[in-house]
Amino acid sequence: MGRRDGGQTKSLWASPTPTVSIRLIVQYNKLGMMQDKQKKYNKHADQFQQISETLSILNRVKDSMQNLVPKMERLNQMLPPEDRLELLSLKSQLLEPDVTTGGPTGTAESEEPVVRTGSG
Repeated sequence: MGRRDGGQTKSLWASPTPTVSIRLIVQYNKLGMMQDKQKKYNKHADQFQQISETLSILNRVKDSMQNLVPKMERLNQMLPPEDRLELLSLKSQLLEPDVTTGGPTGTAESEEPVVRTGSG
């Protein structure tokens, strides 16, 4: 990576003064460090995106469960008393704080969701 000039080979880094060469080397090193930081940032951004997608899916599942409990209770009430299932409380699982908002996921006016399971 040199060129012929007056019979002498000069490096690309050659400059009239040593301080200019040092500045070029320092700038080159800074560029390398910035590229490394960019790669790390991209890796963390990808991981954050995956976590956000997973969290979104979990919240949809939780919402589906909250909607399913009253429907199951209504179906259970339609059964003859001898065929009804036992009560099952899902309040502790469904009303835990929402990870994205920090607040409870259930509603304050609703009572504890109850589902009957098994025969008793």
